[in-house]
Amino acid sequence: MLWDRKGSQKASLGIGYEDLYNEGVIGIFSSADRAMDFNTALLHGQEKLEALAFSVGKLISGLEERKCGG
Repeated sequence: MLWDRKGSQKASLGIGYEDLYNEGVIGIFSSADRAMDFNTALLHGQEKLEALAFSVGKLISGLEERKCGG
């Protein structure tokens, strides 16, 4: 979570999130598909989470297909 200069919360992965890969995290995803304020993220949370779940599912399916040689 980030905050802008006015103190408003912003939905975001956050600066430096990539450092988590060095700690063993293998995947980082965001439900926000664009920059948006926190209230907008909450308002559209269900649809954003559904889209995120679909994307993660496609990733898992694709990895399984590659692993099985499909």
